[in-house]
Amino acid sequence: MALASPMVGVNSPLPHFFSQTDPSTLQHIKAVTDYLTQTYGAKCYVVGGAVRDRLLGVACKDYDIECFGICVEDFELAMEHLGALGVGKKFFVYKYHDLDIALPRKEKKVATGHRGFEVSLATEEKEASKRRDFTVNALMYDIQNEEILDFWDGLKDLEEKVLRVVDEKSFREDSLRVLRAMQFTARFGFKIEKKSCLICQSIALDDLPKERLFLEFEKMFNGRYLHYGLYYLFVLGIAR
Repeated sequence: MALASPMVGVNSPLPHFFSQTDPSTLQHIKAVTDYLTQTYGAKCYVVGGAVRDRLLGVACKDYDIECFGICVEDFELAMEHLGALGVGKKFFVYKYHDLDIALPRKEKKVATGHRGFEVSLATEEKEASKRRDFTVNALMYDIQNEEILDFWDGLKDLEEKVLRVVDEKSFREDSLRVLRAMQFTARFGFKIEKKSCLICQSIALDDLPKERLFLEFEKMFNGRYLHYGLYYLFVLGIAR
């Protein structure tokens, strides 16, 4: 699987990012970002899997928009004005049609389970991207300047088809990420970098509810590279 666009570096231009985006989705993105930037001077980025998928040439239906330079109160007023629904207000996350819109955040584990996190706002792009699981998922697309932000060599790992943990401490705080590693290998044919593999092997999975496990296994079994997923099912100790 080759990258759909040439390799680019930190703050590198990618002017045709939305060229394959569904017109109605693009209209929703424009409505949100225009309002936030023009009314509140916010800075908006596409983050997470949508950036990864765009560069891989994979069809993407789920877009996450992260908004910087706007306070919580103004963000909530903006979401109310747009008619967005708060689906995770504790995590500053709203739903607008098919978009997830959120404020950048930092997370700290304070209790067991996948919801046991204390959340606070992040103010800088690199700081916010540090909470991501793997470098290929920490890429950001600056909508206004039409460029990719890559703080953790995610583009290099994307080119080499490698999953690499961004930050070991935050990764360990969410055991679901071990399952995500497994299903990503099945979906994209990626290998897990050695140190990241060791980190995954050392994380207990007994705090995960069955429904969360099911969703990750479902993604794995629907993956194009199922043999990769089955291999890491055992290598990561998930099957034990």
